[in-house]
Amino acid sequence: MKNLFYTLCFIFLMASPAFSALSTGDINTINLKNDSLYLLDIGDITKDIIVSDENIVKVIPFITLSENGEKVFIETNSDGVCDVLIKTQSNDYKIRFITGKVFQDEKQGLIQIDMPSNLAGKM
Repeated sequence: MKNLFYTLCFIFLMASPAFSALSTGDINTINLKNDSLYLLDIGDITKDIIVSDENIVKVIPFITLSENGEKVFIETNSDGVCDVLIKTQSNDYKIRFITGKVFQDEKQGLIQIDMPSNLAGKM
C-alpha cells in the first residue's frame, strides 16, 4: 500500500515542480490543517530531520529512484505547535508548524495530499 502511495505521489510531483520558499536565517512559520498530509519542497538534499514532538507532526524525507530527498512528507496528527529542524547539504531550516482544524498556509512549495484518513493512519 505504501509503494502505491509513493508511486502516486511521485507521478503527481513530476507533473507540478515547485521551489522552496523557506528562508535560512529565520524561523519559518507554517499553518497546517490537522489530520492531513503535505509535501514540502526543501530545494536541497535532506541530511537530518529533528522534530520536537512527533505526536503533533511527523516529517519524513521523500526518497525514490529519481527523487533524492529534496522533498519531505509532513503528517499532522493533532492540534499544537511543533518545531522542526531540517538540515540539508548547504543550509539548515527552522520551521514552526502550527496545526489546527480550520486553517492552512498556501506557500509555494507546500502541496496538500488529498488522501482518505483511514489510509493516512497506516503510514
